[in-house]
Amino acid sequence: MSASDRAMTLEDFSDALDDLGPDLSAWSPNERKRAETLLQGDPEAQFLHSEAERLQMILTLAPRPRAPRGLVDRICASARSAKP
Repeated sequence: MSASDRAMTLEDFSDALDDLGPDLSAWSPNERKRAETLLQGDPEAQFLHSEAERLQMILTLAPRPRAPRGLVDRICASARSAKP
């Protein structure tokens, strides 16, 4: 039995959420099917998925941080003057 044929564990699901995000439509068809099967019967998986969706929403709505003016130029100048 290959890994793609076995049932997804909660640990597998948690790792996949971290790697792929909560939008199951972005997962491969096989991983999506395994995740959906797990979600149907595992309240802890449902909770993890809900929390991942909530975090994704917060990150989507949060303002994007901006580097201070001139930071990129200072980093590049420092890199050019660094000795190997």
